[in-house]
Amino acid sequence: MGPVHLFLKIPNENLNLHEGQKIDTILEHKRVFEEKNRLIWGQASNRKTNLLSLENQERFCDQIKEGIPTYAFFLAGRGDEKELYAGKMTNIYKKGSIGKNSEEINYIPPYQSGKIGTEDDNFSFFVDLESFEKIDIGNLNHITLERNNKAITSFKNANSVFIINIDDELKNILEKTPSQNAKDIDVSTKDVSTKEENNNPSSFLKSFVFKIKNLFKKAQ
Repeated sequence: MGPVHLFLKIPNENLNLHEGQKIDTILEHKRVFEEKNRLIWGQASNRKTNLLSLENQERFCDQIKEGIPTYAFFLAGRGDEKELYAGKMTNIYKKGSIGKNSEEINYIPPYQSGKIGTEDDNFSFFVDLESFEKIDIGNLNHITLERNNKAITSFKNANSVFIINIDDELKNILEKTPSQNAKDIDVSTKDVSTKEENNNPSSFLKSFVFKIKNLFKKAQ
């Protein structure tokens, strides 16, 4: 079946955190990741039992330690609107393992981290992520449940946590990071620019003059 991955269904709720700004669950988590290049997602639940068994948490940790790329997917819903996000996992922390004075608390959105260690602490587990990006909702078609190999889209019950498998096509999409995509765009842009200069002497001359002016500015 290949490596296992984590799939979470979450309500994308409006949050009253920043005066004058529209913010929701996803945007606040994105803000933390963009500021710190790391995100710890706390999965909350009012259930007394673990949303993800300790045995399965260990499975993920062992897989990560073996260097196998392991991903968490977040299906964020608001009414009929759905968005899909993915992040590469670096760890899972069990309930109670992150305290008020833990270094990890700095990577949890403040509206969540403020609950840790209080009577409002209802986190079942935490997922540590080194990436967090929106992907096409159509990628749900590349995800199957580990337990029965059925499409994730066919599962309609109220569960919010699933162990899944992904196909090679989605794996390839995830392994090509946003920074790599940006480099590809930059290289192709440079190629086009170079071709235009070679085919257009006037364009080449303007570019040459611009570069000379910049050299003089730096010299000053």
